[in-house]
Amino acid sequence: ALMYQSAHSAAESQAEHEAIVDALEAGDQRALRRLMQAHLGNVESNLRLKPRLHDDLKAVLKT
Repeated sequence: ALMYQSAHSAAESQAEHEAIVDALEAGDQRALRRLMQAHLGNVESNLRLKPRLHDDLKAVLKT
């Protein structure tokens, strides 16, 4: 999913992963369920799946 995330979303995702691992290690199933639901919701809402429109095709092809 990284190629479809902004840098901000990727940083948030990393923090969410760390919290999920902490809940796993602590055996806290309630926290784990809550964190996973929030994380998956954030991933779904933050994915940038719509193609960006570019006016200048020549500039796009140079990148």
